[in-house]
Amino acid sequence: MVEKASRWLRRELGNFDPPGERNDLCEARRTALAELALGCVVLRGLPSAADYAWLTEPAACLLADAFRRKEVHSFLVEGPVGAFAGHLLMWAALPREIAESVITRSELEALLEARNVTRVERTPTRQLELRYVLELAGLRHNLPSWREIYRRTLAATRPVTASLEPSDIYAITHTVFYVTGFGRNPDRALSRAERVRLIRMTDEIQERMIGAHHWDLVAELILARCCLAGGRTFADQAAWEALARAQAEEGHFLSAATLKALQGTCAGPQERREILFLAGYHTCLVVILAGALSGFDTDVRRAV
Repeated sequence: MVEKASRWLRRELGNFDPPGERNDLCEARRTALAELALGCVVLRGLPSAADYAWLTEPAACLLADAFRRKEVHSFLVEGPVGAFAGHLLMWAALPREIAESVITRSELEALLEARNVTRVERTPTRQLELRYVLELAGLRHNLPSWREIYRRTLAATRPVTASLEPSDIYAITHTVFYVTGFGRNPDRALSRAERVRLIRMTDEIQERMIGAHHWDLVAELILARCCLAGGRTFADQAAWEALARAQAEEGHFLSAATLKALQGTCAGPQERREILFLAGYHTCLVVILAGALSGFDTDVRRAV
């Protein structure tokens, strides 16, 4: 399953920054580039990083080409402050000599102050994201501690899981990603008891997301447990099995909503490919990250 997702993402890599959109990069493409950058950062930090050079090396070239363009890197200077973290993530994912040839570290530090980047209102999860990216980029900041921010998140408040909306669940999974440094620092802000509680919370949510065919969140829940447990958990088996059943032969995973949109659209082949890419790349990327962090191996593949 991870192999099929990897093959799909390899084939679609050029769609993260297609030539036809380079002069007017839409928000969805900017988000895709930022998420590709994040995926590369996480994979390069693993002991098995060399196994993912098929993605990280061409992605680094693609990100460098994109970031050099003024319409991309200028967002750090004049774009919405809410988009600062995503564009800084692209900067941090590049080789340092390339990143600083476009915008220097001292210029970024000046922008943090001039644009009130750390002062504007953000949700606690977005604050964790910003802290994660600032530290990844090696930039000084005055944000509260990991622990202090975490205690204000939805994940820390023991929510009633049956009442959570998908947006709430994304907030919980992303809280886990950032507060644990994608599993590299699972105990820097969380006690063992808190990690166990969060694993149980994701277990409770998972069955409902499988039933809703929300494959992106199913994959995110697996990845969150990997970050908390340092590998696979008992509940992951059912999630991997559900993803394997849902995976298209081409390698992507499409939600019921996306399939309905594709069936109802009068779009031509190019627009349909666009819908498929923007709806499909994120789940494939998360599946690859979850497979890498969990040690997804032949035991799981035989089971599914």
